Amino acid sequence: DSGRKEIEPGPAFTGGVGIFIADNFHLDLYGTYATGKAVTTMVYQGTDDTDPRRGTREVVDEDDGFSMIKGGLALMYDAKPATFWGITPRLGFGLGGIINSYTELADKTGLYLEGTLGLAAGVTKSVDLFGQVNLASFAFDVDELGYSNMVNYTTFSLGLSWFIDVLPPEVRATHNAAQEN
Repeated sequence: DSGRKEIEPGPAFTGGVGIFIADNFHLDLYGTYATGKAVTTMVYQGTDDTDPRRGTREVVDEDDGFSMIKGGLALMYDAKPATFWGITPRLGFGLGGIINSYTELADKTGLYLEGTLGLAAGVTKSVDLFGQVNLASFAFDVDELGYSNMVNYTTFSLGLSWFIDVLPPEVRATHNAAQEN
């Protein structure tokens, strides 16, 4: 019967920079900007038991100006030993901060933990096509409704990764020769 605030998703944009710390592990620093609509609903109690709307959930407030900014650091594993048909699984774990902004209400901030599961396929030597799902979880105080709740943001992404090799050619050749042996 209590009030419920939900975020209806809108467009989102993510960018990041990563650095390989081992052959299959990389640290990714990334940021996301998303927009949407914050909708608050409550159960209509009605005036008496004969009211046909009694017990239905009705919208009491909509905020079209909702936006979310999220940034963090993730450790990712490209499971190259499990590659099948040229598709490599990716697993990751990250943490960071999030800012939820509203038109009328104060911004809400929090720290989050995030898990990532994805698949990547090489398009060229330096470009991969990837698809992944991220699940970020954080505590969220909803002052206007008088409660705290754990919130999960699930994000589905499709994109391209562009790899820039910054190793000198002689170091890369030595590394590749060691990999072949």
